[in-house]
Amino acid sequence: MNRRIAAFLDRDGTIIRDASYIRNPDVVELLPGAAAAIRKLNEHDVAVVVITSQSGSARSMFTEREYELVRERVFLRIGERVQA
Repeated sequence: MNRRIAAFLDRDGTIIRDASYIRNPDVVELLPGAAAAIRKLNEHDVAVVVITSQSGSARSMFTEREYELVRERVFLRIGERVQA
């Protein structure tokens, strides 16, 4: 059986600065070293899985579309730095 190692990283407070119920993609700020760490994991063939628990969604503090826009911005920011 061929197994692959994976790293599960929490989004808020690990990859991006925790902005408390983030709904605006403009406030997404990568934490120092996060993209470099993800790049190193990728270089060592470690699958990176980003996880997040968004209780603000259940509390109607942001819409699903707002969540998706933030998610897209997070991955865009990571991609910009991982590819560099």
